[in-house]
Amino acid sequence: MKHTLNPIVPAPAVELQLTKLDVARRQLESAIAMYFAFGDPVSIHTLATAALEVLRDLAEHRGVESPMPSPAEAFPAHAAELRKAFRAAQNFFKHADSDPTETLTFRHQATEFFLFETVELYYPLAGDRPTVLRAFSAWFRLCWPKVFVFTEDEELRLNAVRAVFRLGDRNQFFSLYCVAANEQRANSAEM
Repeated sequence: MKHTLNPIVPAPAVELQLTKLDVARRQLESAIAMYFAFGDPVSIHTLATAALEVLRDLAEHRGVESPMPSPAEAFPAHAAELRKAFRAAQNFFKHADSDPTETLTFRHQATEFFLFETVELYYPLAGDRPTVLRAFSAWFRLCWPKVFVFTEDEELRLNAVRAVFRLGDRNQFFSLYCVAANEQRANSAEM
């Protein structure tokens, strides 16, 4: 039986034995499910950045490089101020010890980039590409084509998908992507 709040993750047992990678995957899958369901942007951002932090730490311990350069690496002269800017929302959502009366203008579009980096970092650490993560990766590529360099074949396939989905139809895209992935998995298992 699937958990009613998150159809991706089964209802938890009384005790869970979890690795750091398990925790990051659960946070990431929950954030992506909420993203595609147009869920609360604060919760999505909190889960995405928590998962990203865990995966960055694991990557550092395992010697795995992030697939995306950090803004601090790209602009070393401004590293401290960039880190602060990129972590402002994340810290605001977690802490109130030094700024209990502050307010924040949250521009949640940046969360998509945090989610994408987290998805792309998960792959080399886990050696696994869960359907939910592949769905987000595909959606991100559809929405942000100028961030990538595609081959002609990839561009043709993306244009075909763009012709079917308006970029606002992310919930429908997610549902159909997951159904297609499950059908493909079932067909592969039969062969």
